[in-house]
Amino acid sequence: MKIYQQRKLKHIFIKLFEPLAAIVFMIALLLGSNFFISPKTYAENQDRYVLKDLNYIIEGDYCIMSAYDNNLCFDIEGGLKNENKVPLITYPKHNASNQKFTFHAISNDKSRYIYCLSPTYTNQYMLDVDSCSQNDGAKLQLYTSNNTNAQKFVIKEVYEKIESEEKYIGYMILTAASYFGKALSYDDNNKIVQTYINLNNINMKQVWFLDKGFSGYCYKNSGYYEIDKL
Repeated sequence: MKIYQQRKLKHIFIKLFEPLAAIVFMIALLLGSNFFISPKTYAENQDRYVLKDLNYIIEGDYCIMSAYDNNLCFDIEGGLKNENKVPLITYPKHNASNQKFTFHAISNDKSRYIYCLSPTYTNQYMLDVDSCSQNDGAKLQLYTSNNTNAQKFVIKEVYEKIESEEKYIGYMILTAASYFGKALSYDDNNKIVQTYINLNNINMKQVWFLDKGFSGYCYKNSGYYEIDKL
């Protein structure tokens, strides 16, 4: 009699939990196989990219070109401006000095070089994250040099993991304003902004090339005139 009661209770228990098991199974199907993988394993499996510190200093003047679209580069909106809050945009390369920037290595923090970036035509203004904001989408602008975190950046090399190899794909410019958790990118209106870094699936608009090989131009009342050839 006791064995019979135990079997009956077991049967009732199974009947009660069959619907719950089915619900859990359906949720797992909707979420996909990642439901059964620990978060740590999933992140390790999905990291396609790696950022590496530079073992050299970037010096001199460069055009900062988009790896997503090589025709676009950093540009001070409206030409050679000497005023605060002028937006930085991406714009087709046209060899003017408002598309050429000087990299200033200002410190070596924990083996990472910290940089300020200025237009080549002035060192009184720096590239600056608006209000030193940590927010996604905070815009990059021109602003009077002030030595704050809004004007400090770290440059990293970006590599894509392909099987057992790592392929170099360009540079990423991380912002001190975001405590180096975000990088410079550009939005749908071509405004340069800082955005979150996702090493599982990098936004290629965050990846840049540094081009030194183009002519620089300066502006006079009569128009642009060529000042150098690199």
